[in-house]
Amino acid sequence: MRDGHNKVYKSFSDIIEGKEGRFRETLLGKRVDYSGRSVIVVGPSLSLHRCGLPREIAIKLFQTFVIGFLKFRSNFNLIFNVLNILFQS
Repeated sequence: MRDGHNKVYKSFSDIIEGKEGRFRETLLGKRVDYSGRSVIVVGPSLSLHRCGLPREIAIKLFQTFVIGFLKFRSNFNLIFNVLNILFQS
């Protein structure tokens, strides 16, 4: 079906389905802070209720919280030392 300007009308199913549909385009593709993506694998050195986290991801995820905690405790020398240790390894 077309309008007076020869533009094709979209049905409701056309609007919501597919890669350019409403769900995939706007609802599912949101970026969030403090998240990571990795592959889950079996870790023989881990106990049943533990999970391993790669060092690089852990540093990236938690550096804001660690620095904030150290600032709260007003230990600026410790902040500098921790940052040096984290970024050297």
